[in-house]
Amino acid sequence: MDAEGTRTFLPRYLKVAEWRAQGKSADEIKRLVADAFAKGIFQPPTKPGIDYMLSTENFTPNAKGEVVHFPPHVMFYAPYLTNADLGLGGSPGPDSNPDGPAFVAGEGTPQALIIVPVGARPGAHH
Repeated sequence: MDAEGTRTFLPRYLKVAEWRAQGKSADEIKRLVADAFAKGIFQPPTKPGIDYMLSTENFTPNAKGEVVHFPPHVMFYAPYLTNADLGLGGSPGPDSNPDGPAFVAGEGTPQALIIVPVGARPGAHH
């Protein structure tokens, strides 16, 4: 994570981990994050930046709350960007096709990221 990510993303990641450890639900955490952005406690990035997740051992929750494998990837800060802004249909990612060229995670939110997979998932068909 670069300096901008450390300033803007890291505090949110740490607080979300704390809330999870306290047993808060995904919906509660979503509301708490939105509230923290509204109050200025969390801030979106103010300049471009990048975060690398190049491990082949990445796991992330999908929309069903299942923890699924996710390929190595790089992430570019893109506050409020949507998949439609990039001309992408649907919402690719852990719930559909993370092997596509790119997609926006957290689309339309202050913490949106352009995700670019750089490796295939085990079992993915190419």
